[in-house]
Amino acid sequence: MKNIIKKILKEELDLTKPVVVFVGGLDSGSKYKPIKEQTEILISGLGYNFTVIPHRYTEVKAAKESIIRNPNCYVVLFSAGCSKSNSIASLVTDKSKMYIVDPYTCSSGTFDSVTNSGVNKNNILGTTNSDNCTGNNVAGTKRNCKAMGFKSTLECHWDGLRIVGEIISSR
Repeated sequence: MKNIIKKILKEELDLTKPVVVFVGGLDSGSKYKPIKEQTEILISGLGYNFTVIPHRYTEVKAAKESIIRNPNCYVVLFSAGCSKSNSIASLVTDKSKMYIVDPYTCSSGTFDSVTNSGVNKNNILGTTNSDNCTGNNVAGTKRNCKAMGFKSTLECHWDGLRIVGEIISSR
């Protein structure tokens, strides 16, 4: 409870910077990064001129509340966090500020949620060096992991957070 209050206070106090509501991907298990690390990767692309409000992929209700409290925010959904992209997009007033990164689109539910979200296809990022599971089948902006020098698709997957941060910071 104490951490939730701190989080709310932090959101309400630092509104001088543009806000990014971030819904991360899977975050437990040896090949996944905790939400804190995912957020740090996003910030490495954004820079420190943004206030990032991170949420685990299981915290969709809290993410929606953050969007409602910050109606002009950017929204970044990553990997497993993309599964509710349609319902989250319904709250985003300016869909040009919403980004869907490497959605797990081997799940028909996520595929439908992403394609029906109303988000511009160029704001959907995926990779070309894998099967469709990392958004290749829905993305308008694609990364070629091998050409970028990544030895593994997973490394490239995490780097999608840095890339979307750079895209947002250049707007």
